[in-house]
Amino acid sequence: MENAIQTTLFQMREAFIARLPDRLAILRTLLEDIECGRHESFKGLHQAVHSLVGSAGIHQLIAVSEAARNLERVVAAIPADEVLDEQGLHAMRKALANLEAQAVNPGHGFVPQIPGRRTEIPRIAVVDDDEEQAGWLRSMLERAGYRVDVFHELAAFAAADLTTEPPSAVIMDSVFLEGDNAGAQVIAKLKKQSLNGFPVIGISVRRDMAAKLAAYRAGASCYLTKPVDSDALLRVLADSAVLMPTEPFRVLLVDDDADQRVAYGLILRQAGMTVLDAGDPLEVPEMLEDFAAEALVLDMVMPECSGPELAAILRDDERYAQVPIVYLATETGAFRQFSALNCSGDHFLAKPVEPHPLVAAVALHARRFRQTREQTESLRATLYERERQQQALDAHAIVSATDVAGTLIYVNDRFCEISGYSRNELVGQNHRIVKSSEHLPEFYLDMWRTIVYGNIWRGEVCNRRKDGSLYWVETSIVPFLDNTGRPYQYVSIRTDISRIKKAELRLRLLERAVEASASSISMVDVNKPGMPLIYVNPAFERITGYSRDEAIGRNPRFLQGKETDQPGVDEIRAVLQEGRAGGALLHNYRKNGTPYWNDLRVAPVHDEQGRLSHFIGIADDVTERRDAGDALLKSEERLRRSQHYANIGTWDWNIQTGKVICSERIGSLFGYPEDKREISFKYFLDGIHPDDRQKVIDAVDACVRQGAEYNIEHRCVWPNGTVRWLLERGDAVRDGNGTPLNMLGVVQDITHRKFAELKILEKQARLVIFNHIIENVADAVITIDSVGTISSFNPAAEKLFGYSAAEIINRNVNLLMPEPYRSKHGRYIDLHNAGQPSGIIGKQLELPGQHKDGTIFSLELAVTLMEIDDSKHFVGILRDISERKQYEQEIIAARDEAESANNAKSEFLSNMSHELRTPMNAILGFGQLLEIEAGLNEDQADYVDEILKAGHHLLELINEVLDLARIESGNINLSLEPLSCAELIGECLTLIKPIAQVRGITINDAAIGDYVIRADRTRLKQVLINLLSNAIKYNRPQGEVLVQVAVQDGFVRLEVSDTGYGIPVTRRQELFQPFSRLGVADTDIEGTGIGLTISRRLMKMMGGTIGMDSEEGRGCTFWIELPEVAAEPDIRNNNVEQVMTFEAASGGECLYTVLYIEDNPANLRLIAQILGRNPQVQLITAHTAELGLELASSHHPELILLDINLPGMDGYQVLSVLRSLDSVKKTPVIAISANATPRDIEQGMAAGFDEYITKPVDVMRFLAVVNRLLSDGAEQ
Repeated sequence: MENAIQTTLFQMREAFIARLPDRLAILRTLLEDIECGRHESFKGLHQAVHSLVGSAGIHQLIAVSEAARNLERVVAAIPADEVLDEQGLHAMRKALANLEAQAVNPGHGFVPQIPGRRTEIPRIAVVDDDEEQAGWLRSMLERAGYRVDVFHELAAFAAADLTTEPPSAVIMDSVFLEGDNAGAQVIAKLKKQSLNGFPVIGISVRRDMAAKLAAYRAGASCYLTKPVDSDALLRVLADSAVLMPTEPFRVLLVDDDADQRVAYGLILRQAGMTVLDAGDPLEVPEMLEDFAAEALVLDMVMPECSGPELAAILRDDERYAQVPIVYLATETGAFRQFSALNCSGDHFLAKPVEPHPLVAAVALHARRFRQTREQTESLRATLYERERQQQALDAHAIVSATDVAGTLIYVNDRFCEISGYSRNELVGQNHRIVKSSEHLPEFYLDMWRTIVYGNIWRGEVCNRRKDGSLYWVETSIVPFLDNTGRPYQYVSIRTDISRIKKAELRLRLLERAVEASASSISMVDVNKPGMPLIYVNPAFERITGYSRDEAIGRNPRFLQGKETDQPGVDEIRAVLQEGRAGGALLHNYRKNGTPYWNDLRVAPVHDEQGRLSHFIGIADDVTERRDAGDALLKSEERLRRSQHYANIGTWDWNIQTGKVICSERIGSLFGYPEDKREISFKYFLDGIHPDDRQKVIDAVDACVRQGAEYNIEHRCVWPNGTVRWLLERGDAVRDGNGTPLNMLGVVQDITHRKFAELKILEKQARLVIFNHIIENVADAVITIDSVGTISSFNPAAEKLFGYSAAEIINRNVNLLMPEPYRSKHGRYIDLHNAGQPSGIIGKQLELPGQHKDGTIFSLELAVTLMEIDDSKHFVGILRDISERKQYEQEIIAARDEAESANNAKSEFLSNMSHELRTPMNAILGFGQLLEIEAGLNEDQADYVDEILKAGHHLLELINEVLDLARIESGNINLSLEPLSCAELIGECLTLIKPIAQVRGITINDAAIGDYVIRADRTRLKQVLINLLSNAIKYNRPQGEVLVQVAVQDGFVRLEVSDTGYGIPVTRRQELFQPFSRLGVADTDIEGTGIGLTISRRLMKMMGGTIGMDSEEGRGCTFWIELPEVAAEPDIRNNNVEQVMTFEAASGGECLYTVLYIEDNPANLRLIAQILGRNPQVQLITAHTAELGLELASSHHPELILLDINLPGMDGYQVLSVLRSLDSVKKTPVIAISANATPRDIEQGMAAGFDEYITKPVDVMRFLAVVNRLLSDGAEQ
């Protein structure tokens, strides 16, 4: 086959050489057409030259191919739509002449080397002087299916004949005795000898860059470090096309040049590939419909459609989006190669293409495509399989998943169905949402201990539904582990076993009933030889005298002794043979030889297939009853006579006539008149309770027709509605032929007995429930008698005190108490027994208890009194509250510590306020006086303005810090009321618009709706003004602020948007942090950095939220949300406070005396300056409290100004003295203090000050207050 292909290629080469002059003539003709101005020939010339480059190259006419390539470059460099100049024509003529010269003697005798298909076992050459490493490589490669030749010396490998049978690949160590790069040098030598048809894989212990570069520069195709990873090496060999797969690669070859298309196709087919070729690229999409190509080989330049254009079209179809594309092109420039690969290409080969690189490139990409496709299909199949498994699991099991904290992250539909919760109610909740109280804490501790260590836990769990009912599940919890072996998720798979648990409960109850039965109950296995007994109950042991171990495994007939032919035995044998129910009276013998009469009933048991498997025998010892039979017959007559006295009646029913003859007692039993002695059978039935009537009819019918015993208990209804219980027994009287003639019956009133039985049953049921509760309740329950002796001690009490019930019962309960309670306990019982209140019964007490080991612990005790049969019993319910007491102590300690810290903080804030505001009082006060002062020049006015601005800013900082501190400590009261959004925003805009006008900012408030919210007016204004102020301060020059209000989902949203610079995403988390001012380094805007912090906390206190949206470079939108209220807001007239100032009297007469007590000289001078401008006021001052009191007594001022923090006596003490002086007790007193917290102000007003003014003093407000108080005093 290989020789045939070589022959074909050789023939094609000879034919090409023969046609070469004709093709050159065509080129000459096209060039002459271009010289004559026919530009349409330009494209044809380019296409013909391009085809010649590849065709000459494929036939190894290298000189011709290079000359043609040179001509193609000249043609490609000349724009086809421009008029050619003489220089361009000259270049084309010269290049064509060179091509014609190279084609004169192109050469003969060339035999093309075609890479054969690697269908035989590939041969690998291993070159390594490490014999152990070489041996390991040989063994591993031979197991993988390769032939291996090992060379331990470089010289031996270099001297080997590699041309006769070239290796499929060479694995060579880079480091030999000859030098660290000796291996790389041998590789380079082989490449120079043109022995490059096989890949060389370099291996070395060296990991440095120099060794790797040397290997790659020498021609190695791969470099692996020792120790060599076998999987990595086998992958490299597979990617190197050493061995073609059994299923050939499918390749679509597209080239408009027929010679090249045929040649490349032959090369690829010889390499073992299935090749479909096309000369017209427009036919490729249709060809791909039927040919699933694994690689595309495209010529870059084709007349109808270029290779990149075809690739772009194919990539639009997702079916071919991943198919690898190998481009063939005559252009060898790096830019051209990059462009080709950028046009959806995976590989680029320059024409002429050598056979080996062509085969290697196509095989490499086809193999990777096939591997990727197979992996994708495998993954899809696996995914589908997992999806089906998940569906099957969800359909039949209860499935959930939690994170490591136990929070549910997934539940299936069956989990929702059985738990009663919806998926939304479950996901995000802890798995404890379905936890019941049926298991002890140790149960869950064992479960968690198992799964947190990565092990699977299996068990049965009782859970609780949403409605409170319980259900049981068989559970497997599987931990999912991360790379470190730690669980990151738990998946639980459960099966509902509630029915099984109920069946088990019923089985246990039945088993207890069988065990407690007074009748002997036994079971035999019919499938075992001799039908041995497999079960007997305690009654069997009691009646027969044989133990269970003595009876099991024996046939029951051992009880018959020697009487094996009794009449009843035949009946039992027939029952066993026929597999039916039946019974007989047997004469059996006990273990001690005593005979007894055994009334035996036998019933069959069948398996699920209906096959007989067991017989159950129920027997009663009727010896005494049988012995009494004779005596019963003898006394029957006497019994009849005594019926009258025993309230027993008899009746005689004539079956033939239907008449019933009754004794005299029947009437009183059934509620008939006593004289009614003859009735019909229908009348008799009418007196029976409707619910029991059919039962009586059936019993009578069975007696008459079948001879069954008539023995029935039923109810009758008297005419007045009274219901009575009757016991009836009777039998039929028959003639000699067995025909029933009469039926005789006896009736006895058993109403009292039935009611007593029902009460007993109810009490027994309650007792069982009570005992179950006591045994399983979590609290300890102890009962004692009237002298303190313990009579019951439940499991919880055992766990609480460490005593077992056997150890503690019948001992005095004071054993469980420490002193002095142990000694006092007897007195409490004596007091109660004497009828005096003991202070214990019916109360819940906290007392100490004493454990068996002597440990003292805290108890919670509740005692109740219970009287049974005239005897007193005390029931105590106890609970260990040691942890709770400890927790309460910790809470108290934490509370005290918090209160102490809070008080310290409040004291600090008060001192801080005073210390900061005192100097500020002088700064702002004198600054305001200077501002009022006339005659300041422009510079001086600017200086004063700067002082006031800085002072007010500093005061604002102080107020905000104190405000934040008050909010954090909770010392702030809010007054929530309905507010109009439009009105409130209007007030804020009135305050803020002057600032906006100064900065050239436009405020747009057109989108304000009038909605009503509930909030604190002052605090909400504080928040809004902060947002509006920020929007103005951080805006662009001539920017805009947009204010909007809208309602969504019951919340009113107020938005303030600006056109500023926005906030970077990386810094937004700092936005609401205290003292964080974003961009402070880039701006001169002043602030504390806590305005937004205060705003967020105020919004939270008012039940709202605050947030921000920002687009960097385009501005921010800050928003707040509060619930909308339906009530109409209390729209109040918020008149702006009018500041009142003094007007000097025309005469300048002094009307008022004002006393100011202050130890700070600066503050004294400030107030003197302020009041000194009004001639109506005379200010007298005192720098000590004592002097102030003297001046007040002597001058009788109309107004007193008083500092709080005075040396010696403080302001509160001075106020107290002033109020005790008759001359000034009614004189108004104004506190002027730097203690400015709300708590300070409230304390001052509560102490009796008429006004409280904080430092630094607001001059206008101060004058208004002074004017008001002086005016009020003058009017009085």
